Amino acid sequence: MCPTCTNEREKFQKLKTTHQPPGRIRDEGKSQKSNIRRANDVRYAEEARTARGRCAKDSQTARGRCVEDARTVRTTRRQLADGAQTVRTVHRQCGRHADDMRTVRMACGQRAEGEQMTSGQRADDERKVSEWYENGARMTVSRKKLYF
Repeated sequence: MCPTCTNEREKFQKLKTTHQPPGRIRDEGKSQKSNIRRANDVRYAEEARTARGRCAKDSQTARGRCVEDARTVRTTRRQLADGAQTVRTVHRQCGRHADDMRTVRMACGQRAEGEQMTSGQRADDERKVSEWYENGARMTVSRKKLYF
């Protein structure tokens, strides 16, 4: 075999071992995102970092606490929602059900009356809400009170 052929072969071997096909890393990232989306599905608490069958205060911590953030896991398999529109009404924590899809911020033993709910304390104005609610989520006015 002539020297040019051997050189070409060596180059090709090196390329085969070091070269990654374009978009591979990007695809892995996409699959991770879809896994997270699947984990945060409205019906099931599948995310590995939360306690399945219990409420989680946020997606990374606190077993046995209530969901206070709409982006975290919203329900468990054993807690099915009341009402015909199951997908929209599955936001349940601690055996209580939410009246509305947006009433995910429910606390143990409290029932959601407004659009946003947390630990059962009512705020008369937005300033009190921002004192109590550290995450700074938007509170919506429901009738005359802001439910927090």
